[in-house]
Amino acid sequence: MTTPTNSQPNTPQANLCPLCGEENRCAITAGDDPASCWCQAPEIEFTEAMKAAVPSHLRLSACLCPACISALASRTE
Repeated sequence: MTTPTNSQPNTPQANLCPLCGEENRCAITAGDDPASCWCQAPEIEFTEAMKAAVPSHLRLSACLCPACISALASRTE
């Protein structure tokens, strides 16, 4: 599992996680129905702490990947 690191992509890309730089598996950037995205699963909850973990200059540039969401969720429990 990839965990968030302090290294960030130099140029935000919509298909890459802004924390780890790995593919974020976003349905929207893949051209699929947004409702089919992994992040729409009922067990996924985006907290303010998770949002704050993303450097301000990368916020809203791309979705986090499942591994980073999982790692952040385990830190805030």
